[in-house]
Amino acid sequence: TSGVSFGCVCIPERHTDEYASQRGKAAPGEHLNMLRKQQAGAEWFVSQAVYDPAPTIRLLRDYGDACRAAGLTPCKVVLTFAPCGRAKTMTFLKWLGIRVPEEAERRILDAESPVDESVALLCETLEKILDETQDCGVPLGVSVESVSIFRK
Repeated sequence: TSGVSFGCVCIPERHTDEYASQRGKAAPGEHLNMLRKQQAGAEWFVSQAVYDPAPTIRLLRDYGDACRAAGLTPCKVVLTFAPCGRAKTMTFLKWLGIRVPEEAERRILDAESPVDESVALLCETLEKILDETQDCGVPLGVSVESVSIFRK
């Protein structure tokens, strides 16, 4: 072996009924993509930036269940969070395919300090994910990234 390990991306937005329906599938399958990648040697996953906790919660639970059914230990999933402080950055996040609920976008962009509100919302999002997936068996990590050149 080369001694090099690798991880792969996971995209919670692909793990919704809406996404599956658009592709003619009966149910979401991102957890199965993760399982296939793990069986090919992936040692961890990094999520696309998270603003909507629901798809992430469903993905983590389904991935944990799929691993148990296959007799595998789930790989660590690093959840990515990308604070947003301007409308231009929000447009870019959505262009990247990041699902930002309308109420979250309004809450951030209508705030006196959008970046501070974004950080507060993302902390709430992480807390919800942690609360609702604590028993699914999937180890988690956190990454915070900037997708803007704007600095407060």
